[in-house]
Amino acid sequence: MLFRPVFHIKSAPVELDIIVITPTEIICMFLLEGKMNSVFDTSTGRFWNEYAEGTITKTLNPAIPMQRMTSMAATIMEADGIELPIKKEIIAPGSIIDRKGYAGAAELIDKQTLPAWLEAKKRNPSPVKRAQIQAAEALFKHTLTQSRMKNRPPSDQ
Repeated sequence: MLFRPVFHIKSAPVELDIIVITPTEIICMFLLEGKMNSVFDTSTGRFWNEYAEGTITKTLNPAIPMQRMTSMAATIMEADGIELPIKKEIIAPGSIIDRKGYAGAAELIDKQTLPAWLEAKKRNPSPVKRAQIQAAEALFKHTLTQSRMKNRPPSDQ
């Protein structure tokens, strides 16, 4: 799993959300963080409305960053000759997603469908496969790494 990886694409750093590489597919996940028990309305195009505690907040439609993420992953996989399907998932663990009018390609997971979704993920017993390792290597080749030396306590010598 890559959590908010930063990729270096065409001489520019780009931060993405979550990428999970399974033996059978690559899953691009977008974590839709809303207020607890809020409701997201998906029918408003470029923006989704979040209804919580009597207020309405506009949120950028997660399909927009999701498209960028899947496009980058597909480009990297294609350049390295790796053929794994790319799946899109939008996850709102503490909220409800009102699906009326939703015509997107991403699977919507909210607090109502989260338990069944988690159970389905647990039931995937497939072992690590070569394509999974190749996909991880291809993605890692394009990530930026920031590191620093740890401050170590002085030794008693």
